[in-house]
Amino acid sequence: MTYSASKFVADLKASVSLEVPRTVQESLSEPVGRRPDPNDVVLSEWYNGLTEYDKKMIGTVVEEATRMTLFSVLTILDGADVISEELREYDLRLTIKKGDEEILLSSTEKGASAKELEFLHDLFYD
Repeated sequence: MTYSASKFVADLKASVSLEVPRTVQESLSEPVGRRPDPNDVVLSEWYNGLTEYDKKMIGTVVEEATRMTLFSVLTILDGADVISEELREYDLRLTIKKGDEEILLSSTEKGASAKELEFLHDLFYD
């Protein structure tokens, strides 16, 4: 298998960074569902009253928030940040597996095998 941590990060960025902002803006334009959440309706009414420039600026903010969120999740997977003090004692691993082949993409373990891994959050801005 030739999949790698850098390919994983690139695929994740391409999928999430493009899809989430588009979905959020579509939902702001027209809330989903037969009975949308009342908060979504209020947001939609506000959003639809904005100028095109302001809508574009909202899109930029959503894109930046999406990137920051994704980066933060990657720091957690790498062990550079923790979501809970009790998790500090555990090894969090991200692996992909196909048949008998398994690739370790990320680990919070501080051992020798972990030293060979690139941090996913470092790959994020490559």
